[in-house]
Amino acid sequence: MEQATYSRPLPIIAAPDVLVVGAGLGGVCAAVSAAQHGAKVLLVEEFADLGGAATVSGVSGFCGHTVGVGRAFDEIVERLSRIGAIEAYNPERDARGFEPIYAAYVLMDYVLEQGVEVLLHARVVDALRNGDRIDLVIVSTSGGLGAVRPGMVIDATGDADLIHAAGFLTVSGSEEGGLPLPMSLCFSMWDAHEPQTPWLPEGCPRYTAETIPMTSISRKAGGRIDVKMKVIGHCAVDGRELTAAEIEARRQMMALVYFLQTVGYGGRIYDTYRLSSVSPHIGVREGRRIVGEAVLTTDDVRRGRRWEDGIAVGTYHIDYHWPDVLQRAGTGITDPVPTYHLPLRMLIPKGSKNALVAGRCASGEQLAMSSFRVMATAAAMGHAAGICAAMALRQGCSPGEVDISALQKALQEAGAVLDPDWHAVYQASKRKAREAR
Repeated sequence: MEQATYSRPLPIIAAPDVLVVGAGLGGVCAAVSAAQHGAKVLLVEEFADLGGAATVSGVSGFCGHTVGVGRAFDEIVERLSRIGAIEAYNPERDARGFEPIYAAYVLMDYVLEQGVEVLLHARVVDALRNGDRIDLVIVSTSGGLGAVRPGMVIDATGDADLIHAAGFLTVSGSEEGGLPLPMSLCFSMWDAHEPQTPWLPEGCPRYTAETIPMTSISRKAGGRIDVKMKVIGHCAVDGRELTAAEIEARRQMMALVYFLQTVGYGGRIYDTYRLSSVSPHIGVREGRRIVGEAVLTTDDVRRGRRWEDGIAVGTYHIDYHWPDVLQRAGTGITDPVPTYHLPLRMLIPKGSKNALVAGRCASGEQLAMSSFRVMATAAAMGHAAGICAAMALRQGCSPGEVDISALQKALQEAGAVLDPDWHAVYQASKRKAREAR
């Protein structure tokens, strides 16, 4: 491939103690936790809303145990509860539903209240590295290219964009060369209370009950349904592939809307419903993952491994959707697992001295990632990464050199429960609910 280079002076637009890139739940909790521990924090987000998959992609449920995650997440949940925008805590449910539009506002309001500086419509395009440290991060903003000079960096992009740009090792897809996990598109339909004229645009598939994509429908008050639809066969960290996924997803959506209006789903025909909104970004389950100082393996997850440097607890089952089957077809691998530790070292890119990650781009095997990628677990990783970064700055050391006992104590004082057995109520309650069905 032909190579291109650029060389031009860029303005230093910020010099934060901690730069957090990506404002999903992991990034928000990292930014707030670092700020609450005395760091000057800049949070960079490419969209207008904070929340990532929760808001921009419309994935309106916190999967994983939503209690004992950490102070930042607890306070977000409390604010959503106060305005009736989240379901009550129920450990028997896989996901705790919430309203994405309200969540986006709550997240922004909360982050600003904590003293975090936010830079929206900004995306990392490069990173300049000096040996084992990231010295400058180049961001594209509405004002053009600018440079950020951080003390510590936390990559919460979900795809390890910053770590990859800095040249640290990452992997994408299965290490064995398999396909990436499928994506999902979320859209809403409203009841117009009168028959609609179904429209199947040219070029869209015509589905039958046997061929429709894997579909989930959630009915909301006021006559709205939220639909989540599976999309397969595309890589989220390839520009052309992601573009193809978005185009294909919208064609699938139009075909599925037509199917719902004419044939129906789950014993109901939605002939009075019309398409009202679609998330501006497809939901991504898998992009890049870092190669960390430790790798969480599938065996670690299956046997509920405890780590000496455990800084969060994984509570969600293995959730491997078949990557090459569009239909539900048994979904994939949904094996229950015991609660397990996530070690600090899986958040540290191998060989780095001022970088951490939070979320699905942490270091782990693909099947293990299918468990730890969910929002509550990503928030717990962000909580740990933010506090660790602030402590490392204070102590003048790298994240990997922070005293782990002191970090674990700080996490617990900030609301994180690090005992996997304590979190097992989530797994036990879900198992009891499954057996009752």
